[in-house]
Amino acid sequence: MVGATGTDRYTPRSVKSTVEPLEGNKVKVYVEVDADEFETAVDSAFRTIAREVNIPGFRPGKAPRRVLEARLGKGVARGQALQEAIPDYYAGAVGEQGVICSFGAGYSIGSVVVRRSR
Repeated sequence: MVGATGTDRYTPRSVKSTVEPLEGNKVKVYVEVDADEFETAVDSAFRTIAREVNIPGFRPGKAPRRVLEARLGKGVARGQALQEAIPDYYAGAVGEQGVICSFGAGYSIGSVVVRRSR
C-alpha cells in the first residue's frame, strides 16, 4: 500500500501495549502486534528486497515473493520488516499509552516473539 508520502510503506494500525515503570524516569513498553499486521510489513519488505536483488529470469523488482522466499529464505524479509516497522510500532505504543519521550530518547529491543493467531 502506498502511504501519504508516496513510499511503499504501510500505515500500521493501533497496537496493543502495556507500560511498566522502571527506575530513573524510564519505562518498559510491551507491544503486541497482530500477526496479519506484521505479515503486511513482511510483504512490504519482500517488495523492497525484490527491487534490490537480481534474480535470473526476472526484471528488477518483478520476482514473486515465493521465488524470493525460496532463494533467500523468509527470515531475511522478517528481519527487514522488523527493522522498518518497529519504529512505527514503538511510536504507536507510546502514543497510545501517553508516554512522553524526551528529545533523543531511544529504545532497545529486548525480545521478539512471533505467535500465529489460531
